[in-house]
Amino acid sequence: MASGKANRHTPLNYWETGFSALKMTTLPNALTDFDNSKDRDKLPYIEAIIQEAHRWYPVRPMGFPHTTTDEDMCGGYRIPRGSILMPNVWAFTHGQMVYHDPMHFTPERFLNTEKLSVEPDLTSMLFGWGRRACPGRLVAESAMYLTIALFLKIFDIRKPVENGREINPVVNIKPGVVVHPEPFQIVIETRSPKHRALLSTYADQFNWDQSDSVKNKGNGELRYILEP
Repeated sequence: MASGKANRHTPLNYWETGFSALKMTTLPNALTDFDNSKDRDKLPYIEAIIQEAHRWYPVRPMGFPHTTTDEDMCGGYRIPRGSILMPNVWAFTHGQMVYHDPMHFTPERFLNTEKLSVEPDLTSMLFGWGRRACPGRLVAESAMYLTIALFLKIFDIRKPVENGREINPVVNIKPGVVVHPEPFQIVIETRSPKHRALLSTYADQFNWDQSDSVKNKGNGELRYILEP
């Protein structure tokens, strides 16, 4: 279980849809048998979730600063040498002329559906432009894909229930050069005894230290439950 607070809508239902996409494919059962090069094409909805997560709330809304080495002109504007340029990534990923209902988390916008046509994927710009683009982009994207796919394969992600009522988690994004969500409540449990046994084996093998989040009990505490 992971617990904390929240104040804005969280698209948890899309994670369950992502798991449904996993169930419709033939994937290996073991953690180490997932082949990114072969299995990734079978999971287009997982890909769409990642693309939409990047678009919905870019980690760096104003990108990375760059300095001009020479004077230049752009759209009729003079840019002196030595100017610091800040790309407005947020504006690019939330343009209403480009994206339908840009503030809504909709992975289907990157898939061909009856209701929506495919919208532009601007994930690449989140890693910068030109020679100064992040050289670790491919590693980062592969690691994120594997993490999400395997997480959905092993864990069940649900809304918390209090006093018999399901709570709709919400997300508050803290502004800044690098943005991140405030703590919010969700329930994460292993999907079966088989998955619990697998995780226990890895925990014993690598002897993970206890998370320091337990020091902040009630304020973003993170706990893992491996048994019912």
